[in-house]
Amino acid sequence: MIEEWENFKNGFWGRNSKLIEYLDRECLEHKEKWACAYTNNIFHIGNTSTNRVESAHSTLKAWLNTSTGGVDTLFLSWHASIGGQVIEIRKELETCRTKTFKGAYGPPYGVIRGSVSLYALELMFVEGKKTPSECDCVIGRTHGLPCSCRINSFKGAGDHFR
Repeated sequence: MIEEWENFKNGFWGRNSKLIEYLDRECLEHKEKWACAYTNNIFHIGNTSTNRVESAHSTLKAWLNTSTGGVDTLFLSWHASIGGQVIEIRKELETCRTKTFKGAYGPPYGVIRGSVSLYALELMFVEGKKTPSECDCVIGRTHGLPCSCRINSFKGAGDHFR
């Protein structure tokens, strides 16, 4: 995207240098904030890129291109690949059950430790360190996890998440 912007600056709009300087100085420094304003209102569970989909698509294309047998051979190969992915997912889930996040002891995290992923616990722990005035409730909209104001209300009451 930066390369396209440079080409645009040097090409068609090269003669309007004051406009380009204004855009560089005032608008482009805020480009990350525009993306956050969009993605912070969508439930995406932390997936903000298409890399996983592109990787799965690439794997499927590789299976389709290298298959010299019939559809049954292709199906068995693809089934074996999916089976390997399921084993990896189960292994990661078991790791979350056996390991505990060190900061998540006592209210409100105590009961849910071992039931939710380490990643979710870590996000909640970081969110819980914010003051209620700093809460923007983004994590609730994007990840479905309790935001800072909710976590702090549980802490204040000495209650646990269930």
